[in-house]
Amino acid sequence: MEGLHVIEHLPTNYTFEYEPLFYGTPTFLEANNALPQKHFYLVDNHYHKVFASIAFSIEEGTAYSPAKAPFSGYEFAQRLNPEERIFFMIEVERRLKQAGVKALNIGQAPSFFNTQFEKEQRDLGFLEYQKAAARVYHSISVDSTPFEGKVHDMEKRKLKKSAQGGLNFQMLDSSDLEKVFAFIKLQRDLKGYEFSMSWEELRDAARLNPGMYLPAVMLHDKKIAAATIAIRESKSVLYNFAPAHAPAYNELSPVVALVQGLYEWSQAQAIKWLNLGTSYLDGAPNEPLVQFKERLGGVSFSAFSFQKSLNS
Repeated sequence: MEGLHVIEHLPTNYTFEYEPLFYGTPTFLEANNALPQKHFYLVDNHYHKVFASIAFSIEEGTAYSPAKAPFSGYEFAQRLNPEERIFFMIEVERRLKQAGVKALNIGQAPSFFNTQFEKEQRDLGFLEYQKAAARVYHSISVDSTPFEGKVHDMEKRKLKKSAQGGLNFQMLDSSDLEKVFAFIKLQRDLKGYEFSMSWEELRDAARLNPGMYLPAVMLHDKKIAAATIAIRESKSVLYNFAPAHAPAYNELSPVVALVQGLYEWSQAQAIKWLNLGTSYLDGAPNEPLVQFKERLGGVSFSAFSFQKSLNS
């Protein structure tokens, strides 16, 4: 492809022609896992621009994108044509095979992230990737509409209860991250739920990625009634990663007000989507949680994972 080249180490003065995902960045992966990493970028060296990328963690001959994150996969600028996208993907495969990789496992970002969603699926199919699994996410579109205008009447009543009960939303400083983590872990422990990160893992990730892990709380007389750790998944997407509340505040439904606080903060930050994540329990859809997210204004979006053998 004229003017475009594949490189594995990106100079600091290159700019992206699309909005890159946090989960594909070297600093995220450095904190995320200790596996060998491979990064590939499709660049124009003359203009110092990046038009495509993908990051892998490699374990026992399989390259994962991602290994331990919600999603990652190929990312493309909108201006690329099919030949340029396919060129990049074939070159990535060639280099991985040369490095001893025998299989690929790619988790595509959900469609609300990605204007190239359907094109990517066609490209992966053309290159004989096999669809391995499907996931459904819920996300709230952040626009000028007040949060109350997005939600079901039942959730409006909960918001009113929270306000009358004196609950207040706050985005906290990164120095409060450990306190918020401890609160969330305690609530999850009480319910018998595991947390996917230890404090040490979260601390290291936040240190390497300042401004990406954001503690948020609902306070009642300076006590935490509910909390979450929000993740800035991209410039336009905020993820409500780990919401939890204290049982003593069940009647005030603080988690609904917490989502309202995140929505309004996102409005002020020009964020376009508030990602509520997936809703599965033991591999099956958790219907009560799905319905709750839909009452909050969440819209469902699909994401797929793909596999391919490089042995042939």
